Amino acid sequence: MAKHNKTNQVKAQAILPKPKIDKDSPSFLIKYQTHLTFLALALLSIFVFSYGFKNEFVEWDDQLYVRDNPLVNQPSWANFFKAFRSGVALNYHPLTIVSLQFNAAIWGFDKPMSFIITNTIIHGFNVGLVYVFIKKLMNHHHLIALFTALLFAVHPMKVESVTWVSERKDVLYAFFFLLSVIQYLIFVETKNRKNLIFSLLFFLCSCLSKGQAVVLPVVLVLIDFWYDKFSIEKIKEKWSFFATAFLFGSIALSIQAGGNFFGLTQSIGENKSALDLAVFSFKDKLIYAGYSFMMYIVNFFNPSNLGPFHPYLKFETAEGSRYYWGLPFVLATLGIVVFSLRKTKIIALGLGFYFVTIALVLQFISVGATIISDRYSYLPYIGLCLIIAYFLNKLIDYKPITKIPIFIIVFLITILWANMSINQIKIWKNSINLYTRMIENYPDDHRPYGTRGKMIGMAGNLDGGISDLEKCIALGGKEVGTRVDLGVAYGMKGMPDKAIEQFNFAINSGKATGEAYLNRGIAYFSTNPNQALQDLQQALKMLPDKTSEITGNIGTIQMNIGEIDNALKNLDLAINSGSKDPNIFVNRGKIRQNLGDKDGAITDYKTAVSLNPNMSNAQQLLLNLGAK
Repeated sequence: MAKHNKTNQVKAQAILPKPKIDKDSPSFLIKYQTHLTFLALALLSIFVFSYGFKNEFVEWDDQLYVRDNPLVNQPSWANFFKAFRSGVALNYHPLTIVSLQFNAAIWGFDKPMSFIITNTIIHGFNVGLVYVFIKKLMNHHHLIALFTALLFAVHPMKVESVTWVSERKDVLYAFFFLLSVIQYLIFVETKNRKNLIFSLLFFLCSCLSKGQAVVLPVVLVLIDFWYDKFSIEKIKEKWSFFATAFLFGSIALSIQAGGNFFGLTQSIGENKSALDLAVFSFKDKLIYAGYSFMMYIVNFFNPSNLGPFHPYLKFETAEGSRYYWGLPFVLATLGIVVFSLRKTKIIALGLGFYFVTIALVLQFISVGATIISDRYSYLPYIGLCLIIAYFLNKLIDYKPITKIPIFIIVFLITILWANMSINQIKIWKNSINLYTRMIENYPDDHRPYGTRGKMIGMAGNLDGGISDLEKCIALGGKEVGTRVDLGVAYGMKGMPDKAIEQFNFAINSGKATGEAYLNRGIAYFSTNPNQALQDLQQALKMLPDKTSEITGNIGTIQMNIGEIDNALKNLDLAINSGSKDPNIFVNRGKIRQNLGDKDGAITDYKTAVSLNPNMSNAQQLLLNLGAK
């Protein structure tokens, strides 16, 4: 008999009694409590993340998603529809690409502020939706929903998803995900199938924003468990959700493996497979998954030393030995969940939401080069926030005298996390800051040095750039691009022999890129024109998108060695391909002038001056021809 009473007690706690309404509160506040709280939470989160509005694009996928992505940097109706047939950077998320197109069409693709502001506004809406979701889930308990949303709003682990332009997919998929579960909660309450259809449509939009959304049907089953409505019939009721999840899961796996989903999609950007970049045994994958599960929870309570890059470490190292703590932690967590079911379902609900929404990125299937990533915790942390908020509310109900101290504690945590988020936003200000943080966290990993060296060199600090690139190579970096970047830095520093040495290394590695041939051709420009022409011709085959630059260089070399007819053809091709290099127009003008085409030469010299008003040699050539 006692056992039967315990079971009923657990079930009763699933559907919480509605909270009592404070009769002394103004009726306006009671009537519009949800709306006002939604607005206040959204504004708070937007204010905190507004510190990132002046951040720049970073050399960490932003070039793949925006700068070098024709679907975004050339917004049009044709590219709008093409987005739904394309995988970008080995992901299928057409609604995300369309939203980026919107920014580019209105404000231009080269202005990061509009992209970051849009991310932040969507995050603001998400914070409000978390409040609505939890309030409905907890039978209109305002405090539980408020505490959950506050903890979610400003957590430092959110910075990567909000401030990083490329992570538009995180905030967007979460937006539709939350709308879907809210509609499902309304369906549970009203039995109106219209809301179930709306839930399915929002789920579809979430899948079109990011593949991680496919777990939503399992979250709906978890909600049924919370409401004591779990049954085979309820699962069958969601067949359309599971079918949608299967479809988009199949698309995601195909594209991430470098495929095209039976020819229905095409790849934009990176073409190599994102899956299993390193080959791990089944045992290793279990260890990595357990560690990831543990560390996301650890980082929730102790969000320090965050960063975008957490590489796999060797088990035999001091840091790598920590990986073995993961599986015992998982087993202990499972034990806590099972034990807690004797008293309450809230721990099972919160940790279940956390696990279901993060399961696909726990690195059991290895995706990318990092074992954990801050952005993957964006939606899952709702479950952890809910558990804390629930028990804080429980403590207030049990001892009302704790209400003010608990409010103060939540307020202080919010201030602390907001300040930590603002500091984390500074790390994402630009590429150099970002890669500096990676180096601070993992000084013995070669990869961050390579990109930071390139960016420092581009910023004009050639010595610093060369130092980083050489450090990258010394630590074991074997990427051809690192050698090319180092060669470019040596060339800009006036050290052509060292530059050519690096380009030779890249070309002889067997993994030569068009950039290696292009830069070696430029390095040989004056000293070995025949070799330069060979390299540039090879680069032209490998880099068709740089036709204007390469043919301009070929034409200039041919002009210098007396191949006038070929030079003219290539300079024409460079200009017709869109070259805006004033030197190309000057060189063609000289050839035209020597061939007796005075008017053509004047036109070219004037174009050169219009492109660069300070180009003195073009101005002098015009004066020599008596032109103004």
